[in-house]
Amino acid sequence: MTKIQQWLSKRGVLVAIVAPLFPNVIGSVFNIWYNFANIKPLLSEPQMSRFLNAVTIYNLIVYPTLIVSVVLWSRSISRTHQRLLRGDDVELTELSAAQRKVINLPWALVTISCLGWFLCIPVFLAAMYWGPGELDPHVLIHLPISFTIAGMIAVTQSLFVAELCSVRLLYPAFFPSGGAAKTEGGYTLGLVGKGLIWALSAVVCPVISLFLLLIVPEATRDAEFVPFALAVSAVSILFGLVSAVLIGKLVTEPVASLREAAERVGQGDLNARVELSRSDDFGPLIDSFNSMVSGLNEKEQLQATFGRHVGEQAAREILAQEFELGGVEKVITVMFVDLRNYTARSSDLSPHEVVQMLNLFLSDMVEIVENHHGMVNKFLGDGFMALFGAGQFTTGHAELAVRAGQKMLDQMEAINRKLDMDHGAELAIGVGIHTGPAIVGSIGSIRRLEYTAIGDTVNVASRIESLTKALGEPLLFTADTCVFLERGLAVQELPPQQVKGKPEPIEVFTLG
Repeated sequence: MTKIQQWLSKRGVLVAIVAPLFPNVIGSVFNIWYNFANIKPLLSEPQMSRFLNAVTIYNLIVYPTLIVSVVLWSRSISRTHQRLLRGDDVELTELSAAQRKVINLPWALVTISCLGWFLCIPVFLAAMYWGPGELDPHVLIHLPISFTIAGMIAVTQSLFVAELCSVRLLYPAFFPSGGAAKTEGGYTLGLVGKGLIWALSAVVCPVISLFLLLIVPEATRDAEFVPFALAVSAVSILFGLVSAVLIGKLVTEPVASLREAAERVGQGDLNARVELSRSDDFGPLIDSFNSMVSGLNEKEQLQATFGRHVGEQAAREILAQEFELGGVEKVITVMFVDLRNYTARSSDLSPHEVVQMLNLFLSDMVEIVENHHGMVNKFLGDGFMALFGAGQFTTGHAELAVRAGQKMLDQMEAINRKLDMDHGAELAIGVGIHTGPAIVGSIGSIRRLEYTAIGDTVNVASRIESLTKALGEPLLFTADTCVFLERGLAVQELPPQQVKGKPEPIEVFTLG
């Protein structure tokens, strides 16, 4: 933020009040020009003196009164604004009242501007009608025309200027999180209303101004009348263009911000926000967009956390399924891994060191499983169960599981090098693998589900892992797994083994 922006931000209320004075000054210039060009020639010296006295008295009484009213009405806004800029706590009732006033500030300024301009018509008509001498009746025509043209120029432009200043300078402090459109008691123009005001400023006001000039009696038109009419037309066109620019800023700015934020979201940036707060039709749209992106960000974080607990592939499978109990039957490969010498090493370690050792082991093993398109389904103390072929990657899962087991054995050397060897024997693992049919899906109760595999295939894989101790082989797999392996993979057949729950011995293999 530049120094000028900081200065404007600190004095936002003052700028929002003072800025609409510019179109009022332009209107006053034309009003004075019109009065001297068309009304002065119709007045006698006493009448002109009375007219000037009326101008002086009106300006000394009415305008100061209106200005004081604006200042008093906006004092609470300014006080709350300064507290918000300092970061002070503001009571909810005070903040709500100030927010309502901020939204209604353009209407308050326009109302006061209308009073200042159109109150002139009855006041000056009365002052001149009951003035000295006989009043030229044409004066009673020129006076309303003079104030109506000037008032239309000033009022319509004041509304756009005041709203633009409020949105730019006050809304960021009063509505930092949006919600301006939901403020009770706040009245603002929607896009249709802005379009109507623009039409009033750019079309209706110039047409009415020219029409009023056309009905001026020809007898009262002097040499300056035509230049004045042309000047009114030029200024009306100019203010129409200014109105278009102002309303364009009010409309295109949120559209551009929404487009930019949407592009950032499309590129994966879920921290994108539209840092605008509007009380018009764009307000709910901006608030909904920010809420949507926050929801996406929260969902992404939840899914990431969820994935860390159940595994990335398991998380995708769970989210893709309907919320129901049960599963589907698939031919999968199940792996059980058990960490050896864990108890002996952990007996001399603190709980914190034990967790560090387990995290080191499991981090490397999980990465190997996932690199081979498997998913670690559950941790079993110092071991785990992994599934291959249960997710979207359903081909070649038996060989991927065996190659993953081989990689795990190689990785144990690196893990042991990282660990302090003063605390006992090296860590080792036993890996058991079996391929067969199983029910894969969400198992449990309606209140607590677990994504896992159920069936005899899982039981056999667990028994095969137990055989690694008895046979002294760190990696074992069954014949049902072996038939899916490529011929280039060297395997060694071991004697058939009897396992619990099986009437016949099971053929087991290891890598040659």
